[in-house]
Amino acid sequence: LFNGPLQVQHIEQLARMKNAGTFSYLGRTDEPTKAFYSGDCAMITASSGSLADIKHAAKFDYGVAPMPYQQGTPHAP
Repeated sequence: LFNGPLQVQHIEQLARMKNAGTFSYLGRTDEPTKAFYSGDCAMITASSGSLADIKHAAKFDYGVAPMPYQQGTPHAP
């Protein structure tokens, strides 16, 4: 589903964060990765398959965490 209540809530949250200046969408190609490696952004959402590239390219300490979930998500951890 793309327009269920939880998906709409998530997109609304991203919109609020963008308006507040705490979230930026940098594109679907390498722009976000470049901004992360250069230190222009503090967090990046990526596949766990990206971890090998991050280990190789990141010249700083970093951490890995699961994606957050919306309150009320069925079967959430």
